[in-house]
Amino acid sequence: MAEGDTKKMQDKGHEAFQRSARAAADATQRTAGAVDESVQTFADASTLLTSGFQEISREWLALTQKRLKTNLDGFNRLLGCRNVDDFLSIQNELMKSNLEQLLENPRRIAELSMEVMKKATSQANASAERATDEARRAA
Repeated sequence: MAEGDTKKMQDKGHEAFQRSARAAADATQRTAGAVDESVQTFADASTLLTSGFQEISREWLALTQKRLKTNLDGFNRLLGCRNVDDFLSIQNELMKSNLEQLLENPRRIAELSMEVMKKATSQANASAERATDEARRAA
């Protein structure tokens, strides 16, 4: 009878070990899935931010080019002046244009930056919701 009890105990121990091994494997698989999701979320966020920064850089360059063109055109007009009144009028227009651009350019860059941050926030929220849903399903 001792042999039978020993065999039963070995079988129960083996079953318990197998359950533990399956539980560990399941936990490892869930963790690996969460890590994959995190890596993908990070990659998506990096792509979005890089794209946003490129858009902002292009806009900044375009605004700088516009300002340079305005100044060169104004300077050429100043060189063509025949009297002081025309010179002062053109100089006044040029100063007004520069002041308007000085106020407008940072506003435009701020708008673009806000758009990029809204997209990034939206993407982060969506990723967090997916992770929360997956965690609820796993539990």
